[in-house]
Amino acid sequence: METFSPCWLCASPSPPCPECLLGCCNQHIPQHRSLLGCHTITVDEVKGVGRVALAARDLKAGEVILRDNPCVWGPSLKCRPVCVECLAPWTGPETCKECGFPTCKPSQCRADKAGSRQHHIECGTLARIPTNQFLPGQPNPALSLVLIVRYQQLRPSKMCIGYSPGSYD
Repeated sequence: METFSPCWLCASPSPPCPECLLGCCNQHIPQHRSLLGCHTITVDEVKGVGRVALAARDLKAGEVILRDNPCVWGPSLKCRPVCVECLAPWTGPETCKECGFPTCKPSQCRADKAGSRQHHIECGTLARIPTNQFLPGQPNPALSLVLIVRYQQLRPSKMCIGYSPGSYD
């Protein structure tokens, strides 16, 4: 007779994971297991606090417990100039032909190599602001506009999990 315990995520009665014996329903087994093994966290309900993430087992120092992709990414307000595609430090003189913001040489850009170009999202908007002078090694607050415009351009279909219409009004 198979024993059931609460699923690590939704708490529904579930069979144990064959690897770690943590309760895991069929719906959440893909989130629990990866090429690196079983997840190190479980979700539980704590009275007076609500749902919390807890360690599912003893953790080693420096062990990665959660990896996620950002909804948006870009340069910060006070950073030195970086390529708007891959965020590598910019040494000049390459800039985008449309908006004038810093870019790597196409043959050296990590975004080109990874197939993850992002700059098209904000280029048209940035092209409408007054020309900025970018100097290697010198912070330029205009770079922070890249992140802001990327965030503003998010569409509901691209939003992070949990998006519901009206929740950001």
